[in-house]
Amino acid sequence: MEFTFLEFGNLYFSTKKEQFNLEPGSLTITRPWQPHKVGNPNVTIGKLHWLIIDVGVTQPHQSWDWPDWIILSKEDIDCLTKMLRQNDVQVWNSDRKLRECFMEIGKCLNDVEQEIPQSKLNILINNLLLEILCLFKRGHVELDESLIEHLRTVRLFLDYLQTSFDKYWSLESMAEYCGLGKTSLSKYCRQLTNMSPINYLIKVRLEAAAELLSKQDIVNVTKVCYDCGFSSFQYFATVFKTYFRCTPTGYMNISSGKELIGGAV
Repeated sequence: MEFTFLEFGNLYFSTKKEQFNLEPGSLTITRPWQPHKVGNPNVTIGKLHWLIIDVGVTQPHQSWDWPDWIILSKEDIDCLTKMLRQNDVQVWNSDRKLRECFMEIGKCLNDVEQEIPQSKLNILINNLLLEILCLFKRGHVELDESLIEHLRTVRLFLDYLQTSFDKYWSLESMAEYCGLGKTSLSKYCRQLTNMSPINYLIKVRLEAAAELLSKQDIVNVTKVCYDCGFSSFQYFATVFKTYFRCTPTGYMNISSGKELIGGAV
């Protein structure tokens, strides 16, 4: 989990779907599976505090395991966990107490000369988490259980494949990345795409190859094959022709404005 607080200045903060212009007092909360960045593209003058806490997960469906130095009551930590997992709001307006929490944490670290005062820092972070819980309760956070379902984990992974299709993927490595068994991954992938994970990957790779081939400056079809994650040119040529009903070279020679009819993998 990452929490950031903008003390002063203005800063662009973006996720995959949205961009925000943070102002002094803005609080951001992002989960491990949520890509995000600051700047647009440069980071302007300001002071940003950030805190990262490892809760032992990488995917939405997994149960959280807070560090043992988090001393909130079980009721409070369960409530905080539920609110963090089941809402997707990433930017909040902090209140005075939250501002003071971040300022105190920053002061604690700035005053360090040799060794971090761990006990004091732990207390300050626990206090911060408690204030975030209070913020959630006052804000009447709307909870959505679908955000922690296995199906969402697979949906996020399929989105991730759009930019990581060139990596080596097997069914085993896909399942491991998702924190799921191979059978579960296949089940949810078919539910979302009506395809197996491997066939969906092939489809993504073929469509990426077609996009590269449609660019006039691309002439090396073999390079396109390997850049898109295929390990065999012969296999690439075969599945490409099955899907697009023409060879990769033929596709490259067709006007990019002409619509092609795709088939099933």
